Amino acid sequence: MKFFKKNKKIVIGVTIAVIVLLVVFLVKILVFPTFEKDRYGNRLDGIEQVRINSDSMTKMEQELSTANNIESVSTDVKGRIINIMIEVKAGTKAEDAKKVADQTLKYFTGDQKEYYDIQVFLTSSDENYPYIGYKHKTSKSFKWTNN
Repeated sequence: MKFFKKNKKIVIGVTIAVIVLLVVFLVKILVFPTFEKDRYGNRLDGIEQVRINSDSMTKMEQELSTANNIESVSTDVKGRIINIMIEVKAGTKAEDAKKVADQTLKYFTGDQKEYYDIQVFLTSSDENYPYIGYKHKTSKSFKWTNN
């Protein structure tokens, strides 16, 4: 007890410093995000069972590129979304291009179609393009928009 009476200014200073450090630490935890967590949270749970390998995507790109009205095909998978970009030749009717986009679904298993959302971007040098098709994981076919 003599120590506290004799050094009460030091004890008060150390106590205040400890309290300030605790407050700063709590503010840091509450205010600043933690970057250690997964970017997608738990939205990708189960993706290991329906993983899409690059070989099947490359096969789709190569087979669709050989069609007579297709310039190029590229794909990109981000999380639960598959983006398929199809460049069609000038003069291709929109309905023919949409049929090619519908053919992309045959490259995916039933489980993959029920897990991933699929977007198809149809572009061309024609002025009536682009068309964008979107298939939600619960849908059976694409919904289309123009421009």
